[in-house]
Amino acid sequence: MNLLLNQIKSEIGNVKIFGLDYVKDEYQIKLNLGVILEQNYFPNSFSVQQIEKMLEKVYPCWDKKLYHNLIDDFDLPTNKPISNFSKGMLVKLNFAATLSHRPRLLIADEATSGLDPIIRKEILSLLKEYVSDNQMTVLLSSHILSDLEQVADYFIFSKRSEDG
Repeated sequence: MNLLLNQIKSEIGNVKIFGLDYVKDEYQIKLNLGVILEQNYFPNSFSVQQIEKMLEKVYPCWDKKLYHNLIDDFDLPTNKPISNFSKGMLVKLNFAATLSHRPRLLIADEATSGLDPIIRKEILSLLKEYVSDNQMTVLLSSHILSDLEQVADYFIFSKRSEDG
């Protein structure tokens, strides 16, 4: 995953996503890539509204209506700082923010880890519905096999190397 996100460099060969070279076309690739990680990367002082204002300037394909629909569906408060959000609320916000720029590839690394089963099921249901409606590919990394069984078409098992 780090290689796909261009966080580490390939020692041999090159990385292409959407037929584009990651070294030359990183900006274009990242406009079409959604990433959801286990932790939150938005400033804790920001509200849902402030996050929207920031992201609509970053992503030319920002879908304001989708963002608001997801925020409403997740019943997230729009004016509170996200420092007051539970872990489940932050995960919902991350999904809403990421899906609202309509990525072609979504990389989710342990995105549902630590969530209660009800919120996990809600997130996975949304993801499955969104993927089928929008022809998006998802690379979902999880140690919760029951989550993967609910949404995955294909499985790839990998073993971490001893040094990483």
